[in-house]
Amino acid sequence: MLIKVKVGERYIKLIATKGTYGWESKDYYAKEVSISDSEFVRQNFTYRVWVPGLGTIYF
Repeated sequence: MLIKVKVGERYIKLIATKGTYGWESKDYYAKEVSISDSEFVRQNFTYRVWVPGLGTIYF
């Protein structure tokens, strides 16, 4: 999935996802992956964000 993020001094925010009909605006803060995530996720991704209708997106 293609995503656009905005990086601020103290945050990372998912601002858009690419859907069937082009870019769709979003506004969700990302969190760092944590010990509660699987080992695979921790080794391959730095951030996660939950988006209604899409679920968790890791990047």
